Amino acid sequence: GVPQKRVQDVRVIKALVDVACAAWSIPHPDEILELVRTREAKMSTGIGHSLAVPHAKCDCVTRPSLAALRLKTPVQYNAEDDGKTDLLFAIAAPKHGSLHVDMLARMMQMLMNEDFVEKLRTAKTPEEFLAAIDAQEEAQFGDESFTDQEIGQAGYRVLAVTACVNGIAHTYMAAEALNKAGAKMGVTIKVETNGSDGAKN
Repeated sequence: GVPQKRVQDVRVIKALVDVACAAWSIPHPDEILELVRTREAKMSTGIGHSLAVPHAKCDCVTRPSLAALRLKTPVQYNAEDDGKTDLLFAIAAPKHGSLHVDMLARMMQMLMNEDFVEKLRTAKTPEEFLAAIDAQEEAQFGDESFTDQEIGQAGYRVLAVTACVNGIAHTYMAAEALNKAGAKMGVTIKVETNGSDGAKN
């Protein structure tokens, strides 16, 4: 089972898994739940800022699927959490393929925008919640991948590489934080991400 300090209320994860499986007609929610709990036992997917992104890969999933859960009462998601986690995203993915990594990478970068996260927290309907995601994705990415950057030639040019143990959430959060800092300082920066599906950018 999951250590008590790692996830104090497993009901939150179960509710999120149930939402994901119902929305995307994914069979065997109990199997998905156990995979998510096993993943949490290795390393928590709580990413700070009152956010968590649990995920699992399973043969019973035919395509990458994303679900969200907003809590009325925040929880302590892991031992390091301050007890304020209230926004969770779940990704269920097939065992083979890496499209879910691209989905998670983009979501992680969007969640670095505090105004966007506040819109998710204050959305009054599911439709408003989804519209906020669509609007932020269009504003932040348009039709281009975040890896297709033009690098200017004037002044300092910084090259960075980001990676984390599992090569998913923090890899892309760190990349977005560096890009935002570079833009604020007027410094051209190119960030290579070494994620679970290899080096990008």
